[in-house]
Amino acid sequence: MVHSKLSSRSAYAVAIGVTAAVAFVLPLLRQSYQKPMLMPFLLSVLISAAAGGLGPGLVATVLGSVLGVYLATPSQASFWNQAASEWLQTSVFLITGFAITLYAHLSRNTLAECESNAGRRLQGESLRRRQAEEQLNAERNRVVVTLSSIGDAAILTDSEGRIDLLNPTAQSLTGWTQDEARGQPLKNVFRIINETTRKPVENPVEKVLRTGAVIGLANHTLLIAKDGREIPISDSAAPIRGVDGQLLGVILIFRDVSQERHAQAALAESEAFYRAIGESIPYGAWICEPNGDIRYLSDSFLKMTGMTLDEQIHANWTARVHPADLQPILDHWRYCVKTGSFWDFEYRIRSADGSYRCILSRGVPIRNAEGKVTAWAGMNLDITEMKKLQDELIRKTEELTAADRQKDEFLAMLAHELRNPLAPIMSAIQILHRTEGAGPQYAWATDVIERQTKHITRLVDDLLDISRISRGKITLNKQPLELATIVNHAMETSRPLIQAQGHSLSLSLPSEPVWINGDPIRLAQVISNLLNNAAKYSEPNRQIWLTATAENGQAIIRVRDAGLGISPEVLPHIFNLFAQADRSLDRAKGGLGIGLSLVKQLVQLHGGSVDAKSEGLGKGSEFIVRLPLLSDAPAATAAPRETPDSEQRPLRRVLVVDDNTDMVEGLSLLLELEGFEVERAADGPTALAIAQRFAPEVVLLDLGLPRMDGYEVARKLRPCLRLDKLC
Repeated sequence: MVHSKLSSRSAYAVAIGVTAAVAFVLPLLRQSYQKPMLMPFLLSVLISAAAGGLGPGLVATVLGSVLGVYLATPSQASFWNQAASEWLQTSVFLITGFAITLYAHLSRNTLAECESNAGRRLQGESLRRRQAEEQLNAERNRVVVTLSSIGDAAILTDSEGRIDLLNPTAQSLTGWTQDEARGQPLKNVFRIINETTRKPVENPVEKVLRTGAVIGLANHTLLIAKDGREIPISDSAAPIRGVDGQLLGVILIFRDVSQERHAQAALAESEAFYRAIGESIPYGAWICEPNGDIRYLSDSFLKMTGMTLDEQIHANWTARVHPADLQPILDHWRYCVKTGSFWDFEYRIRSADGSYRCILSRGVPIRNAEGKVTAWAGMNLDITEMKKLQDELIRKTEELTAADRQKDEFLAMLAHELRNPLAPIMSAIQILHRTEGAGPQYAWATDVIERQTKHITRLVDDLLDISRISRGKITLNKQPLELATIVNHAMETSRPLIQAQGHSLSLSLPSEPVWINGDPIRLAQVISNLLNNAAKYSEPNRQIWLTATAENGQAIIRVRDAGLGISPEVLPHIFNLFAQADRSLDRAKGGLGIGLSLVKQLVQLHGGSVDAKSEGLGKGSEFIVRLPLLSDAPAATAAPRETPDSEQRPLRRVLVVDDNTDMVEGLSLLLELEGFEVERAADGPTALAIAQRFAPEVVLLDLGLPRMDGYEVARKLRPCLRLDKLC
């Protein structure tokens, strides 16, 4: 230490003691010491200030000045009666003492501060050294943990190429455990050969230890595992150096590239596949300069436009663009070139055959490492067919939306039409409950129930027919038919409605027989529906014309009326299902409005067509049905053989099978009133059991039965009862 570490009291004691010692020695040296008595006391000031600082130095200065003056004063003289020169010396001593003391004090503080700073630096350096050591240990641990957790295999060796560490992946690939491999030369654990030549490959760690550079293995390197497995790998080795640059060891990183090999093979195959696809589909690849000038166009696009690449580059390619699209495409292209934005535009271009094709063009800027656009690349896709499909899809969507709306309206009308007959039926039932089975009220009630039930049945029959035709479930019983016969049957069916409305029917039939091939019931239904339609949509007491002729190999049936007519907006859709001109009118006239759709589908099933004509509302309408004629008139058919009385024995035993209790009971009661012997069953197993005992001659069988459906029941009934026909 440069300065003393005395306590405050010790420092003052030293100041007094040193000053007293000087005062004691001076009288002893008075004979030999001829200099001023105050000079030696400067030594005590210096020692006191150096040892104790400011306070002890000042004490030594004052005490030394007093003792020096005292010793210099003769014994007979007074202490205060000193010469001026003596007081001057005293003043100089005091000033010098003060200066020495102040200097010593400042030096002492400076030295103390330097010592403090040096101590702090030593402590900081020690702390940094400890932190560095801790960080080094943490980094070492982190490296070990990292190497143990990475997906690639890692091996650490020392400077002699002996193994220090194998991470789990390296252990898995080499087949060596950490304990087995530690201290082994790397070549014993990491054995590698060339995949093609099968010759050993120089160990990368040995090359790193020899050259000190980072080394990577060549392609087609195989690792021979401990169990003999051969694993294709890629690897690299790098030196581990200390702070001083000394080579401490080597780290070897390698990985299994088996999956990469498979992926590369699959990628090559995929590229070839998609290249073939790209050459076969209407894509047009293109590349442009940074300023937008054409550099390349694919052959597919050139073939579509009928221009060569030189013509596209040097000629005015914009002449091929549709005039309405030219300015927008130029403005957008200039904007993209200026801003480097993605190019995405749809336009029309004239093809080689002169027609315009819709093109979807998309491209991206290609940038270098500095972000500067060096080229543009993109594709031109011919979307003409796609646009047509899109337009068709929009049209179909609109049609489906309209059909859905019409369906909702139809369902509302269906509910109304089904509810309307229920009110008079319920009224009639109440009347039946209050009458005794006779009288005009009873007759009226039964007539209402019968009429309204027939109305509901017609509605349901029309719905079932539409459903069967839509699902392809309807079967036509085609046979040669004489046209006039079918027309007369249909007219008889519709006559009650026509007469109820007060209409007059004018009928015109061909003078010669006209033969067609068709289902008599369905064709009569077609004509009857048209007659009913004319009767319902005409004001009372109007004229209806029904004409049948043969023209140009077709049977022509015309039904014309002077009724309400059809508006031009509705006429093109008059045969569509759920399409109606006026729902409120339909409700007023009755019916669901599906008759014309049913007419069209039944006529088409017969290979014919139907058209509608009308000059507008209030001007009547005409429906024309065309059916193909038979080329030859059918031969006369033999009269049916009369059945002997023994074969005309009426059937008596009937089995009714249905899970609807009311249906079974009502039908059974009706059959019993007609004199039949009836048995009832609510499910399939019960029906089979009753059939074994009852031996029915007729089975009325519902298809939707619980436990066993009607088809299965029929299959089991037929062989055991030998029935030729089951209903």
